[in-house]
Amino acid sequence: MLAQVIMSLAAGDPVRWDQVLSFLVALPIALTIHEYAHAKRADMAGDSTPRLAGRVTLNPLAHFDPIGTTAILLFGMGWGKPVPVNPAAFRRPRRDSLMVGFWGPLSNFVAAVVFAVPLRFGVGTQYGVLLGELVSLNLVLGVFNLLPLGPLDGAGVLSSLLPTRSAIRFDEFNMRFGVLLLLFVLMFGLTRIVVGYPVDLAYRGLLGYEGMAAAAGWGRIRIRMERQPPPPPAGQPPPSGPAERPEGSGTAPLPAEEPPHATSEEGPHPQRAPADGPPAPRTLPGDAHDVGRPPG
Repeated sequence: MLAQVIMSLAAGDPVRWDQVLSFLVALPIALTIHEYAHAKRADMAGDSTPRLAGRVTLNPLAHFDPIGTTAILLFGMGWGKPVPVNPAAFRRPRRDSLMVGFWGPLSNFVAAVVFAVPLRFGVGTQYGVLLGELVSLNLVLGVFNLLPLGPLDGAGVLSSLLPTRSAIRFDEFNMRFGVLLLLFVLMFGLTRIVVGYPVDLAYRGLLGYEGMAAAAGWGRIRIRMERQPPPPPAGQPPPSGPAERPEGSGTAPLPAEEPPHATSEEGPHPQRAPADGPPAPRTLPGDAHDVGRPPG
């Protein structure tokens, strides 16, 4: 992330600093929610290891990994500080292992819904960029950690769901090839398919059109439908001339084009009106109420 900002500044490209600051604020919040959920569920299952390690806390510093979290800040890819657990201390090892592994992604999904509610209903749009970043990061953490590869939570969840013999074989396979498969997915951009598409679908569904506009920094957009004139009755052709202005609109039509001047030996003079009637009123620009009114 920060590496992209430095490259953009070096190339002279514009940088959305509101998005950069929102990312720096949203990242520790999303990581803390994820790791705290793991630690809290293990502590509820009877394992005191997370509590002794000081991980049953919402303090972001307790879940900061010097290498993994720094890698996320610099390159947008890394990890939080793993929560130490002892499955042998669980009251029901298989069920508790499943719940401890699943509570991390589940907490991120719940947080994404909570942060999306204000944007969905048009409340707090002045913080739209930050709320949108919180929704996005929580969705990414939740979906990505459900992949059953390497040290991700999805591997432990899948192992707990399989029968005992199948779980043992899967654990052996994951220990040998899980990290390699995860690196393969990351290097060849497969995360765009297995993570990007589900996250994009959930993001659109949670925020809606106006919420996404606020998250992008556009503010709340109101769509106003202009009032259209009613269609003409059946069998009647539509009017071909310009629409008449309502009386008292305050705007007069342009003056009518005067007839050409007659020419005589005494010089050009305006064409005179017929002798059997008063002079025809002239159309002059001015107040709409005075248009076409004879003098007097």
